[in-house]
Amino acid sequence: MKNFMVSMVAMSQRLSITGSYDFSWLLSPKYQERTLIVDVGGGKGHALQAIYDVTPGLPMDRCVVQDLDVVVTESKKVAEGPLSQAQFVASDFHQAQPTKGALIYYIRRCLHDYGDPDCVEILQHIQKSMADDSRLIIAEQIINDQPSLVASATDIYMLTLGGKERTLDGFRAITADAGLEIVEIHGSGDNDLALIECRKF
Repeated sequence: MKNFMVSMVAMSQRLSITGSYDFSWLLSPKYQERTLIVDVGGGKGHALQAIYDVTPGLPMDRCVVQDLDVVVTESKKVAEGPLSQAQFVASDFHQAQPTKGALIYYIRRCLHDYGDPDCVEILQHIQKSMADDSRLIIAEQIINDQPSLVASATDIYMLTLGGKERTLDGFRAITADAGLEIVEIHGSGDNDLALIECRKF
């Protein structure tokens, strides 16, 4: 397990966070009363920090890092710079989503840890909290008909834990079952990671 976790950290560092998605629409004055981004299962907030870095002027105090209580308690203690202004909210994504009506719910490399029924449950909790104009961004690898060696190896690793990497059809299935529609796929350009943009039905 120790070796596995080391490899997962190395893999995570290899896969870009922001890809080609343009977060600048969040800066519109018409959204000044809204929660902007909820980083679901966000750990130390490194994804939110990366989004901030490519979105100058993003009000970090209206962004949220969510994870289990023990995680966000420690993350808040060590947060520095703009990230220290974010809200750190204890949350279990297997339970009801506590932040309602955010513009973006962002979940990165969490769903591949789980089988389809668990993923549908996680996504349903998010879907129920989304407003009509909210977007869900799923950051995961998409397996192609001829997957890369890295994607194939990751898929085998995840199978040992009961998870899996998914094809685009696989993502369409779990999002549809959760009441979500994929509206666009944003490629990262240099690897298999994609940002899958979804909205409520």
